[in-house]
Amino acid sequence: MNPSDDLPQRTLDVLCCPVTRGPLVYDDERQELSSEAGRLAFPVRDGIPVIMASEARRLPPVAAPEPPVEEPAPRPEATVMHAAARPGLFARVVGRLTGTRRDLPPGP
Repeated sequence: MNPSDDLPQRTLDVLCCPVTRGPLVYDDERQELSSEAGRLAFPVRDGIPVIMASEARRLPPVAAPEPPVEEPAPRPEATVMHAAARPGLFARVVGRLTGTRRDLPPGP
């Protein structure tokens, strides 16, 4: 914050936003005091701050940062057991589910 000679630092330390009671930041280029919390800018005319809500200019809203897009975690590859890998397993499972049990030799 670089106040000009028209608005000394001591004055800035005493002033606050009349709406939010928060601090004001001086913009030397625009000749105004702004309240970030209230999103208002108060003019400074002839070196005199006009701290009245009716004289304030609305500041544009600050765009909220977009949340980072999280990549989905890599999924482990599904293990597919082929029927040929365990001969007789399918027949035993089907037999148990249907009630038609077949005595087959145990698989490897």
